[in-house]
Formats: sequence, structure tokens, C-alpha cells
Amino acid sequence: MQIHLKISLLSLTIAFLLLISCDRKKQEKSRIHDDSLAATLRVLHDSLDHSWAVMIAHDDEKLGAMKRLLMEISYTGSYDKARHAELMALVDQLKQLRYDRTTMENSSLIDEYDSATNDVSRMVIEFAYLSPAYEQSDLMKELVNDITYKNSMVLLYRVYYDKFAEEINDLHVEYRERLDSVAKPLPLFKLPPEAI
Repeated sequence: MQIHLKISLLSLTIAFLLLISCDRKKQEKSRIHDDSLAATLRVLHDSLDHSWAVMIAHDDEKLGAMKRLLMEISYTGSYDKARHAELMALVDQLKQLRYDRTTMENSSLIDEYDSATNDVSRMVIEFAYLSPAYEQSDLMKELVNDITYKNSMVLLYRVYYDKFAEEINDLHVEYRERLDSVAKPLPLFKLPPEAI
């Protein structure tokens, strides 16, 4: 009887130690997984920030190319000065209309900025085409191409931004119980399906 009691106690002790060991391994595995989740979120946020910075830099360069093109036209001496002044003022106003990472939650601001930017860039390019010096000016042609190229790069980096923002949002939904803070979903450039 005493042997059975000793064997039972030994079995219980072994089972208890195995249970503690398994629980410790689970906690360790969970902690490693949490570290991996935190590292993934850091990388995604860095990629998101980089995409935003590159997108804004291209947008700034596009606005700068518009101003430079208007300046080149002014050096020719033969241009509509009133229209030139009007276009310079419109280009200057664009930056004030631009969204930021907070105001982009309002998709109408993005639409308004895009519409204004497209209209102004089209008007500036058309104004350049009307310049008698345009055909002989490689710089003017280069600036027109630069405006178009920079605009396409802005759109490309918006796609990258949305990709990283969606991944971050998805992780916050999937692992919300394991993340310390409840993060507000990051706004996207593209409209959600229910808004289309």
C-alpha cells in the first residue's frame, strides 16, 4: 500500500512538473510570438512612414516643377503676364489644400486636392505649349515630363502606403486582445468597398 502511495505521489509530482514545464514553454512561445508581432508592426510602420515621406517628396517636386516651368516661360519675354500671375498664384495655393495623415480621413479633401492639382498642372502645361519658345526649349519639355512623372510616382506611393496601412489594420484586428492599446484604424487613400 505504501508503495502504491509513493508511486501515486511520484506520478502526481511528475505530472505536475510536466504541466508547469508545458505552461512555461507556452508562455515562452507566446512571448516570442508577441516579440515577433511587435517587430512586424515596427517594420510595417517604418515602411508606412517611408512611403508617406517619398509620396510627399514627389508631390513637392511636382509643384516645384510647375513653378519652375512658369519661371522658364517668364524668361522668354513673350507670354500673357496676367495668366502667368494667375497660374503662379494657383500653384502656390495647392500646398495649402493638401491633406495630411490626419485630415486624409476625410476622402473629400483628397479628392479636392487631386482635382485642383490635376486642373492646375493641366493649365500650366497648356500654357507652356502656347509659349513660342516651347518647341526650342528642352528644359521646358523636361519639366512637362517631370510633372507627369512625379504625379505617377505620387499615385504609386499611395498604393504602397495603403498596402502597409491595411496590413497594420489587419494585425490590430487579428491580435487586438494581445496588443496593449486599441489602435484606431489607419485611413486609406482608396475608398472602402461600402463607400464605392
